[in-house]
This record gives sequence, structure tokens and C-alpha cells, in this order.
Amino acid sequence: MITKRDIQQSPITTSRCASPDFFLHIGMPKTGTTTLQYCLFSKHSQVNYLGKYNLNKAPKRPAATQLFYKFGKNPYQPTNDESKALLKLVTETREMGQTSMYSREGLCALPEFHRERVSTFVKNTFLAPRVLLTIREPLSFVESLYFQHLNGYQFGRRKIVEEVLGVPPRYFDINQWFDIESKSKVKQKNAPLLRQLKFGETALHYARVLGKENVKIMVFEQLKSNSDEYYRELCDFMQIDLEEAKQLAKDRIKNFRWTEEPINRIKQYERSSAIRRWYFRQQGKEWRNNALGINKISENSQRATANISPEIKQKILDLTRSQCQIIESEFNIPLKAYGYTVD
Repeated sequence: MITKRDIQQSPITTSRCASPDFFLHIGMPKTGTTTLQYCLFSKHSQVNYLGKYNLNKAPKRPAATQLFYKFGKNPYQPTNDESKALLKLVTETREMGQTSMYSREGLCALPEFHRERVSTFVKNTFLAPRVLLTIREPLSFVESLYFQHLNGYQFGRRKIVEEVLGVPPRYFDINQWFDIESKSKVKQKNAPLLRQLKFGETALHYARVLGKENVKIMVFEQLKSNSDEYYRELCDFMQIDLEEAKQLAKDRIKNFRWTEEPINRIKQYERSSAIRRWYFRQQGKEWRNNALGINKISENSQRATANISPEIKQKILDLTRSQCQIIESEFNIPLKAYGYTVD
């Protein structure tokens, strides 16, 4: 665990005064990341986007995107030639007035040794890198992530849950899910879900490696309550045009949380015959979306709620209290004003 002493004693390796040549957005998920990736990063004229939802099909970008994707999925060590090619790409696009950006929200949940590799690679490869970390109030984050995983499970994308509960279609509540995701397959302290909740330690790690002034933390609740100020801070950090960013991304919601209707339909399928459940599993994504009523969800739909048990709620708050204190004390962000439990 990184302490205040670590960051105080760590030399600043890059200067905020230097023009940044590379940005790494590491998550958390469920913090408006899809809107940022799809609407802003991939479409802004001053951003050379190398991550998810890459809409620009320039010849050199797919290779760079694939390298980062590979690096983010496992402890992959890029070769010297790959590192040099990336730096050349970033330098060339910077000379044309673009800042390179890679975004993958799962990077905030890496094991410590893998996170160390990523941060060291970024520090050693680029001239003036910066890191963007987007966070969300922990209880709200856990609830939102639960609905995303409940959705993904119906399409065969949550193997950890499937190993415990069996194949879809099947309903599970938030308490079952939390217990599985925080304990299944790996030791509890190393579970990806719990690593995502250690956002304070993640921020301090990158601050130690790159310098605190090169790490920006954006709060999801600010995006919801004051999007103008949110985008102003973000664009100031990235040194890109604010008005273009607002035109591209403001009030654009790319993901909607589930309503009660899909949940009720899952329960109906779960109680149905083995043949009907088998038929469900043979169908593609579009068919399943229609069968569960997911395609009908809109911004105005009444959202489903999850009842977190008092025990799990307390566990989440106990785990994240120190993380919130780190963000408040080290990065001067008033999380308590946004509803975070700090004391």
C-alpha cells in the first residue's frame, strides 16, 4: 500500500508545464466511461484516440489499439520496437495538434504487480504522460455494476458467476453477486471487484510514478450535477477545446440501467421449461435483448433498485472510507460534499 510518505518522497518525473503527449484513462467503470469513450475521446478533433470505440480508421491506429488492449488484459511486456513505434505515433500526432489517449476502464482493477508494469511502461515510453481516473460513490458504483453484470451474465459474459450458479437465463440478487464476485476463484483481497474499490491507492500509485500534478481525478457525481464544470476541468487537464467537447458529449447518455421489466422476464425464463431455457441460450444478442425487453429501456424508464444487505453495505463503506480519505487529503477533492462516506 502506498503511503503519504511515499508520495512526498517521490520525485516528480514530468512537469505539468510540459505539453502532455499521452493520456491514460484507467476507469473506474460505471463513471460515464462509455459516454467519454464513444462521444468525446473518439470524436474530438484534438484527440488521437487509441482505445475502445475507435471510430477513426487511420492505418496506424488499430495496431496501437491492439497493443494497449493486449497490455491491459495481462502482464504483457511490449518490446523495444513496439515502444518506439508508439512514441513515434504519439509524437507525430502531437506535432499535428492532437493529444493521444488510451481509455480502458478495467485498468483500475489490475493486480499490484501488473499495475506497476503499466505505470512504468507509460513513464518510460512517453515524454509527458498523464493519467485520468474517474470515480463514483462506492455504494452507487456497486449497485450500478451489479446491474451491468446481471445483464452481461444473460449473454454469457460473466464466467465467474456462471461457474457458481450455472448457465443463463437466471436471476441473482446483488448480495449473491457481491459474494461471488468478491470471493470466487481468487482470494478475497485480490478479487477484481474489491480492487476497483481501492481507487485511492490506485491514484497514489500513479502519483508516485508520474507526479501528483499529472494525475487527474474526476468525480461522476460532478458530471451528473454540474456537467459544465466537469467538462471544463477535464478539457483543461487534457488541453483540448471545451466547446467542441461539450457539443460532442454533454447530456449524451450511452448506457441506461435496467428497469424491473427485464428482471421480471429473466425470472419467467428461469422458471420455464428446460427446452425454452436452452432455446434462449442458442439465440444471438439482438434476440435476447428483445426477449428481455432491454431494447425498450430509455432515459425516462423507471429504474430498478437493488437491496444491498446491511452487512455488505457496511463492508463496502469500511473498505472505501480510507480510499475516500486519500482522495480528499492528497488530491483536495471534497468527496463528502458529493455524498461519499469519508469519516
